[in-house]
Amino acid sequence: MKVLLVSEDLPAPNLGGLAKHAVTLGNALIRAGHEVTFLGRDAPSYEACAAEIGFQGRFIAGFPSPGKGWKEARLGFFNGWKRPYYARRIARAIRQHAPGHDVVHYHGHLPMVGRYLPATLNFVQTRHDQGSDCVIHVRFRGGEVCRERAPEACALCIHPRPGALRTALSAAAVRRYRAEAEQAFARHPVIFVSSFLRENYRKTMPAARLAASVVVHNFVDEAALQRGPAAAPVTPADMPGVVRIHVAGRLDDAKGIQPLLQLLAPRLPPSWRIDVYGDGPLRQELLAQGAGDRIGIHGHVRYDAVIRAARSAHVVVVPSLWEEPCGTVVLEALRLGKPCYALGRGGTPELARYGAPGQLRLFADLPSLVASLLQQRDFAPMQGGESADVHARLPQLLGLYRREALPLAAPAPGREARAAPRISVITVCFNALRELPATLASLRAQTCRDYEWVVVDGASTDGSVPWLAAQAPQVLVSEADQGIYDAMNKAVARASGEWLYFLNAGDRFADAQVLAQVLACIDGAPGPAGPPSILYGDVLYYGSRGTRRRSFHWLTRGRLLFGDLCHQATFVRRSLFAQLGPFDSGLRYNADYDWLLRAFRSGAVVRYLKRDLAYFHDAGTHVSNREASEIERAQVRSRYRAAWLWRPGNWYLKAELKVRRLLGEAT
Repeated sequence: MKVLLVSEDLPAPNLGGLAKHAVTLGNALIRAGHEVTFLGRDAPSYEACAAEIGFQGRFIAGFPSPGKGWKEARLGFFNGWKRPYYARRIARAIRQHAPGHDVVHYHGHLPMVGRYLPATLNFVQTRHDQGSDCVIHVRFRGGEVCRERAPEACALCIHPRPGALRTALSAAAVRRYRAEAEQAFARHPVIFVSSFLRENYRKTMPAARLAASVVVHNFVDEAALQRGPAAAPVTPADMPGVVRIHVAGRLDDAKGIQPLLQLLAPRLPPSWRIDVYGDGPLRQELLAQGAGDRIGIHGHVRYDAVIRAARSAHVVVVPSLWEEPCGTVVLEALRLGKPCYALGRGGTPELARYGAPGQLRLFADLPSLVASLLQQRDFAPMQGGESADVHARLPQLLGLYRREALPLAAPAPGREARAAPRISVITVCFNALRELPATLASLRAQTCRDYEWVVVDGASTDGSVPWLAAQAPQVLVSEADQGIYDAMNKAVARASGEWLYFLNAGDRFADAQVLAQVLACIDGAPGPAGPPSILYGDVLYYGSRGTRRRSFHWLTRGRLLFGDLCHQATFVRRSLFAQLGPFDSGLRYNADYDWLLRAFRSGAVVRYLKRDLAYFHDAGTHVSNREASEIERAQVRSRYRAAWLWRPGNWYLKAELKVRRLLGEAT
């Protein structure tokens, strides 16, 4: 493929984590046989920084450096025109240089860039920091994590006493910033480097509609990490040797290096040494405080030298006070086999999977981290965990790159475009690559186009995620979950349709007219009780026992407690979930049945549509674990009525349905 990488962080004499990430990706793609060009800013000179950058492909200086000349700090308020102006400049350069490339991948700090690019351009951006909704990118103020969501609160990030006018100006700038980022995310796919980062964004923008949302953790070049001699294991018997503590990061308030040294330096054992690598506004202050001969403040050094230092260290400490989305230093430590001490904030806990059990040691605050570190006497290397190598990530990223450049679900002919689709068709899946094509084919065959496809994948390993990304669903999430109902709750939270329908992997619509006829029924005469909140029909079960129809024409509000209702037979208004709450994810087999009982008992208006809605595969967890499912269903029924009251009704209904089947009726 021909890939155009874009970042305003390049070129630079001192590479930050985002730029290193992008360069690592570009070089890995080149080694894999792809053609990669980097589009960056026009100053400083790329030639002067080439050795520091280490990129093996072609570089284009395409746009000016963002942020110069606006005097925001001096004026004391955020300027609402500044960031959109530079986003347009970058987008203009992308439009100029994108022809001839198969995909454009943006790594930067201006999340609204995609707003200024056509939906037909194969464009994807990676969100590395909290700048999707935070103008300063870190959600950190006054030495504390910032929990504020209101735009007015952001004025305090640029002026200690902003006053009414500065507050209004800053709030207007933040609102525009967030609105334009939201529009960009609705148009083009977004990669978040941790689940934490995506969920934190949704806390600020709960109604945001993402074109496609995928979590891909940061990565490292594991081959580069392994160059050079490793440190020897340290045990109590050989403690006379120096114990090296490795710290790397920008020297600013958010990274927490200064308070770490203030806590650790006075108590440092005689044979221990701390080496700090990085530059920033606090460097001179740290040097002035007197580092001593056992604390080295090395400033900025080349990346390969930092890695060599980490390899010779015995323990790595990451004292970040802000909520780091996905700390590369943590990944490097784990893949080098070093014990890593860090605060359990942000996306850091998600990275434990890349090390051996107990290798990543998390703490609530710095004092407890330092206390535990000083008590430790065995810093033996630890090997284990999943690979975080960039080459292991390439198949997933290439799958995203190869996605079909499809527009969002189009409205039905004759219907005006609307802010949200009428129907969200939801698919939750895990390792279902064989079943998904038939499910999607039945969706795309629908004559009604007023829908979105919401997919929540449970971190599949069978190739499902690249395949799904290539199909360009309007929402795509791939991450570990706590079971099918946890995944269904995630899907409901991300859906934007007026109505919700679950069509899981292996299921498919009965025919091409299902959605059209469902909407016709919904939009028909409201009936004496008003418009429906739940519409249900019939389902065709298929599997090892052939195909058989299950009709629910017999169902009434009272009879649901004694019988059941297949979830694939129901369309539900999304507003009903806001009223009744999510599925009970503590249930393993019957949370959908429990939720329908709540809905029917709440007085929600229900309507029956006499038609087949879907083919439902009967090989799910309910069937394969029938006994456990029945036990749990009895427990659910007992939530709503004592067993001695519901059991006779259940027996009677079973007998009635058996008689109906003998008479040739579908039940």
